[in-house]
Amino acid sequence: MNLKAILSKINSMDSFKKVFDRAIGVYFNDEKIFCVNVELVDNSIWKIIDSAEISIFASEELAENLNDIEELIAKKVFDLTIDRNWTSKAVALCLNDDRVITEIEDLSNVPKDRLSDAVKNLIAAIGNFEPNNFYSSYIENFSNVWLEGISKIDADKWINAFEKNNLSLLALTAMPVNNEFVDVKKIDLTNADKNFLERGGMKAIFTVKSLIYQTTPNFFIDKTKDLNGWNFSKIAALIGIFTISILLCVTAFDCWTYYQAKSKYDIELEALKKYEKDIRLRKVIENDQAELKNKQQILSTLTENKLAWRSLLIHLGTIKTQGVWLREIHTFDDKNIEIKGEAVNYEKMSAFVTSLENDTEILNSSVELKNSTTKNDSNLVQFEIMLSFTR
Repeated sequence: MNLKAILSKINSMDSFKKVFDRAIGVYFNDEKIFCVNVELVDNSIWKIIDSAEISIFASEELAENLNDIEELIAKKVFDLTIDRNWTSKAVALCLNDDRVITEIEDLSNVPKDRLSDAVKNLIAAIGNFEPNNFYSSYIENFSNVWLEGISKIDADKWINAFEKNNLSLLALTAMPVNNEFVDVKKIDLTNADKNFLERGGMKAIFTVKSLIYQTTPNFFIDKTKDLNGWNFSKIAALIGIFTISILLCVTAFDCWTYYQAKSKYDIELEALKKYEKDIRLRKVIENDQAELKNKQQILSTLTENKLAWRSLLIHLGTIKTQGVWLREIHTFDDKNIEIKGEAVNYEKMSAFVTSLENDTEILNSSVELKNSTTKNDSNLVQFEIMLSFTR
């Protein structure tokens, strides 16, 4: 196993999710753009710092750029951030319903663990979408379910448009704003203009909420971060850094011990040349030689095996699939690792197994799904996977 390649691969991975204390909400209704700039004030309440309304309905610029409406909107939002000195680059966008496929259906007969698949199938049928060529999301409301979907091509246009303007589009939705779907208790509306909220500002606020709190699904839910939750990827990275630091310290200590022993060996070797007849001194030097050889073996084993093995375990923690959590990792011997975890459904579990099988550059192992069961209390899929390495 190439230790240098493993460390390079791990160091190049972005294992830290972004955490936001400021964000920008944008609502576009084909006539105007409503923008809000919010800030986290006490780790639970979000306060509106500033708001703005941009009119584009009668703009010549709109008529000339009708085919590039995404870039026009992104450019106007970026110009607003410069004019108002908004520092956040995190943007959540809410589109008018006519730009996104929306539907309200009664799915009360669909089991909870099958609801996501049912929603995706409905949106695919309504929008004439091919499999995996669209994003979908939903919100439950008693027996009714609000569905929405957008093609990946259209979504990518919006993402790329904001990226060109140095903004990061992290949430995209068309969810309606009403008391049934939206809870704004954790947003301070003190400085908000009532007319602005009624015209479209509330939708801008809602889409910020969809970015910051994982209370409802949205098209890019896997790119959001709940500030009140644990950042497991960051914790894993810190554990990895701490483990590597300890290993480097141990390695440095062994190197120092090695050079100390070597210096002692050299001194006693000179003494041996002067006192060849001193049998006792010869035995001392022979013992030092054996000790030096043992320390060299320890250092070699630590460098070639232990660091690579621990780096491999750290690497396993960076192989993430949305909806899959690793609970336990056991090493049985030098060639076998058992992984225990949970997934929201069998599809996510299968995607994680596929990620392990495809990671041939570092893992290069056979992957065996030993067991998978469904937890009755939460419908989560529990699984056990065995990795077998050939070294």
